[in-house]
Amino acid sequence: MRYHSCTCNYKTNAVMKSFKAPTFWVMLIGLLSYAIVNSFVLVDQSYVYVQNDRVFHEFKLTVEYQSKLEKIRQQRALVLDSVETSIRQEQARLSKDSPAEELQAYQGKLMEYEALGKRFSEQNSSLSSQYDAIIWKQLDAYIKEYGKSKGYDIILGTNGTGNVMYADDALDATEELMEYINQKYDGH
Repeated sequence: MRYHSCTCNYKTNAVMKSFKAPTFWVMLIGLLSYAIVNSFVLVDQSYVYVQNDRVFHEFKLTVEYQSKLEKIRQQRALVLDSVETSIRQEQARLSKDSPAEELQAYQGKLMEYEALGKRFSEQNSSLSSQYDAIIWKQLDAYIKEYGKSKGYDIILGTNGTGNVMYADDALDATEELMEYINQKYDGH
């Protein structure tokens, strides 16, 4: 009986050995694959995203510059309104029988008004671009500092136009970043 038992054990061991070898490799490959996939898929918080538009528009420096720009635009609009009022008054005074010199002077004032409006518009646009460049330069410095302080490898910007079309809300660091950059701007 013992002999029979040994024969069964021998056969069982041979079957088990033949079964274990492929199973072991399949399990090892599966375990390694799982580890590799999870190292890329699981959120390791070495990256976050922020909402570009919100960061820009809620930054205190942006609010300050927009306020300055709006005051300048209003002052320029007042100047234009004053010139326009003067032109309208002169237009009301003129008639078909007015001398040619007065009509030419009126046309000259009208052209000056249009040129002034165009110049103000260009200056407003240029100043807005200058302010935006200053704001982004400051934001970039603060965001870089923030990323380093938090240990992030990457901070992605999203605005819905292709940079990042979707991300889990758990990765959204906009609120925390806004608090950080506005405190830095305030000198804290």
